[in-house]
Amino acid sequence: MPESRRSFVGVSLSIVLTVAMAGGCSGRDANLPKLATTTGVVTFNGTPLAGATISFVATDPAKGHLPGVGSTDDDGEYRIRSYDLDGAVVGSHKVIIVAIDEDSLVKDPKGVPLPRMHPKWKAPKWRIPERFGQPEISKLTAEVLEDTDNRIDFSLVE
Repeated sequence: MPESRRSFVGVSLSIVLTVAMAGGCSGRDANLPKLATTTGVVTFNGTPLAGATISFVATDPAKGHLPGVGSTDDDGEYRIRSYDLDGAVVGSHKVIIVAIDEDSLVKDPKGVPLPRMHPKWKAPKWRIPERFGQPEISKLTAEVLEDTDNRIDFSLVE
């Protein structure tokens, strides 16, 4: 094949591959549920709760949605992410908030927390009452609405 023809074929193939890849990456997976931006602030006894994990668990287990998860910053602010995307699944949720004292975790010499089955493992110390990590007891809930930026604050008290 002549050099000019080989270059034309190579360029044409590159264009086709680029267009095909762009088409495949341009949209989100159609099988994913609808998500909506979900942010807020978590306080405990009136003080921003830093370093907590907050999970939004859809109340309809039949749909099989994965929970949305976020972490609070120093100001107690969080942002939920689901399916590696910003936002929580649209609909009703049970909310779980966990705040563990990192210094209470038993760690191996390299600083890695020991697994539960290790003989030296001990339960970590909670910085908030454990009930907030148990949705049936805490009764924390959230309704995530479609096509809006949902701001959902949680004021936890002892």
